[in-house]
Amino acid sequence: MNGMKKNILINILTRTCSRPKYFKRCRDSICAQNYKNYRHIISNDNPNCKYLDNLDDVHFIDNSNIKNYKNFYNLYLDTLSSKCKDGWIIILD
Repeated sequence: MNGMKKNILINILTRTCSRPKYFKRCRDSICAQNYKNYRHIISNDNPNCKYLDNLDDVHFIDNSNIKNYKNFYNLYLDTLSSKCKDGWIIILD
């Protein structure tokens, strides 16, 4: 692997935004991969969301005061990426 660490951690950042059907498809795809050294870090902007209840690394993002900000998607990514201390980052939305 010429200088690359074997089994480097892959941080996968996913924004849910109350999309359970698409999130399930995304999560199933991640879990089906052969490479298992990953951490799936998930945003949740809905305090009533139930489909994320049994998952680890779910971080609530209060967007109630940023609705007028035209590019608040970056705030999700900033919050999620701050949870990554090492490894690579992949964004799946």
